[in-house]
Amino acid sequence: MVFSDPSFLFYFLPIVLFVYWLGAWRQRNLFLLFVSLAFYTSGGGRLVLLLVGSASLTFGAALAIEKTEIGNRKQVVQRVTVVALLASLLVWKYAGFVLQQLSQIIQDLGGSAHFSLDLVLPIAISFYTFQCISYLIDVGRREVVAEKNFVTFLCYILFFPHLLAGPIVRYKDVADQLASRPTKLWDSFSSSCPRFFWGLAKKVLIADQAAQIANAAFGIAGYQIGALDTVVGVVAYSIQIYFDFSGYSDMAIGLAGMFGIKFQENFRRPYSSSSVTDFWRRWHISLSSWFKDYVYIPLGGNRKGSKRTYCNLVLIFVLTGLWHGANWTFLAWGLVHGTALILERYFLAGDKERPWLIRALLKIWTITIVMLGWLLFRAVDLAHAGELLSALGGRSGFGISPLVQAALTPQRIFWTCIGLVAFLLPKQKSFGEKLGEEQGNLILSTVALAG
Repeated sequence: MVFSDPSFLFYFLPIVLFVYWLGAWRQRNLFLLFVSLAFYTSGGGRLVLLLVGSASLTFGAALAIEKTEIGNRKQVVQRVTVVALLASLLVWKYAGFVLQQLSQIIQDLGGSAHFSLDLVLPIAISFYTFQCISYLIDVGRREVVAEKNFVTFLCYILFFPHLLAGPIVRYKDVADQLASRPTKLWDSFSSSCPRFFWGLAKKVLIADQAAQIANAAFGIAGYQIGALDTVVGVVAYSIQIYFDFSGYSDMAIGLAGMFGIKFQENFRRPYSSSSVTDFWRRWHISLSSWFKDYVYIPLGGNRKGSKRTYCNLVLIFVLTGLWHGANWTFLAWGLVHGTALILERYFLAGDKERPWLIRALLKIWTITIVMLGWLLFRAVDLAHAGELLSALGGRSGFGISPLVQAALTPQRIFWTCIGLVAFLLPKQKSFGEKLGEEQGNLILSTVALAG
């Protein structure tokens, strides 16, 4: 069940909101835990037990870390728990891929091995694993006090609005909200409802329409796809992934607000960025900041010389790529972005004001790198990515295929062009944020469909 499903929109959400406003808000955490368990069980079945198990392990470990006075013991508990959480993530998400690659290596060497492991990926395993890890580290750093109430902690980890597609919520951002009874519920609800429907419109009207064009283009056999097909596919996919992902984040922020809980922003007009570095300050902010705070800075960040900084950047983006899935294309996507950041750090040191021509060229550079990255991200495998790149050079001609022509209906072209506005808007505060600040002024939702 996802937020755009009719079953969620017309059954689950109205019932949950009705019961909540009927009086369940008085025991908000217990109620939200119950409905979150129901939400995940409907989509993941028994695999929800893995989520509860990871959260329970984290809860107990955090209490042990806080009570332990001896530094070495505290570090051992923290490290063992983090390793256990990462091991679960690696097994469920990457074990099948590793075995497949091992089989391929053996076959290339003349063997006949064929290893396989087909596991159903638990819902939101990447998101809740990262939340558990950040919580443990923050407790170890004494940045937050370990939660003593098991129901409250489970509510934080399992809260259904954010685990499907983010944002990655840190405990310190919601601890005070979960610890107190909600106030000004109507104000929060009235400003959050438009945010939810704004995200729903982005997902259904733009992302889903652009997806039909992208699927048609990328569905063409690699040796038959033409240059224009590839360009259309990449542009459509760039629109699709942004409005899909940011739309879900808007819906998550809106849903949380309906229950009196405020989430941090996750997107701030990334396609208006003036550099790839700026892009990563605006795209999936909760993920990029997570890697910065819990991996990049502990590794030394930019404090240990240029070479170490470059190595740290490459590592971070390798991990960012692999976080998205078990495929070499994700690794290649991460390497492209990591390399771009290194080049910018080397050639564009500082945030000094630049002539308009340089700013325009940097904008073109940023869009080119981002779209090249999306081509790799969307490709089935590296061979497919290579075919797409060679198609851009005109290997199969510059025409457009009948399949893509059929996908380019007036309705899809219209909504995809509306989505293209995201590349042209200034990079100030996103429209979604402004919508929430207007306390539910639904008239504003007709202004623009980007942000």
